[in-house]
Amino acid sequence: MNYYLLYISAGMAVYNVFIVCTIGVPMAIYSEKQEYEISFYVITVCIVFCTTVTLCLVFVPKVCSSYRVNSRYL
Repeated sequence: MNYYLLYISAGMAVYNVFIVCTIGVPMAIYSEKQEYEISFYVITVCIVFCTTVTLCLVFVPKVCSSYRVNSRYL
């Protein structure tokens, strides 16, 4: 298993959360003054997007690595 790839994916997950929070928090604060529904949608999209991308960045390299290892032994 390539641990270097796992470290890169963990770092990218941190950057993903940072960038989305940097964009999403000001949008949520500004939209809170306008309408509560828009603020709710912005926060929800940020949470779902961060969670999905972080899970993909962490687990897709592990799954790909396991398929490569298993295909060598077939």
